[in-house]
Amino acid sequence: MPLVLIKKQLTCVADIAIIAVNEYQSLINEYKRWINGAKSLVHEYKRWMNGAKSLVHEYKRWMNGAKRLAHEYKRWMNGAKRLVHEYKRWMNGAKRLVHEYKRWMNGAKRLVHEYKRWMNGAKRLVHEYKRWMNGAKRLVHEYKRWMNGAKSLVCEYKRLVQEINTLSLILQLGSSNRMNCHFHHQVTIG
Repeated sequence: MPLVLIKKQLTCVADIAIIAVNEYQSLINEYKRWINGAKSLVHEYKRWMNGAKSLVHEYKRWMNGAKRLAHEYKRWMNGAKRLVHEYKRWMNGAKRLVHEYKRWMNGAKRLVHEYKRWMNGAKRLVHEYKRWMNGAKRLVHEYKRWMNGAKSLVCEYKRLVQEINTLSLILQLGSSNRMNCHFHHQVTIG
């Protein structure tokens, strides 16, 4: 074989070897890029999982707060019911006193001779009636205070429910994004 032909063949083999080495280096760089992408996805997945755990913890904390508010609301409502019952009792007592007062007044009208005695009895009943009415007014005031407290608890409960719904939506969105990241991770690595 002529020396020129051998030299050309060696140059061709060397070129092929250089191309092969460059291709190999390019493949190694691509492999490293894919590995770094996979590590980044794993890191992002862990970050999302930690965020989801934090949201679940926050959700549980809000639910416990809502349960406490519901318990407090029931306690206030029971107190309000007791006040209503007490108010009705005082009002019935006041009605009985009004009825008794009318009876005394009718007796005073019928009995002119006994008028002074009956009027003294009527005055005592008026005094007692005022005492009962003052008690009834105090109960009405107390009932309104309990009802305002109950309304405040209802507003707080509604606010908590709205925030819990928002947290649930955030959890659902986070779960959907994690599934998309996981699918993308499988597609890119595969």
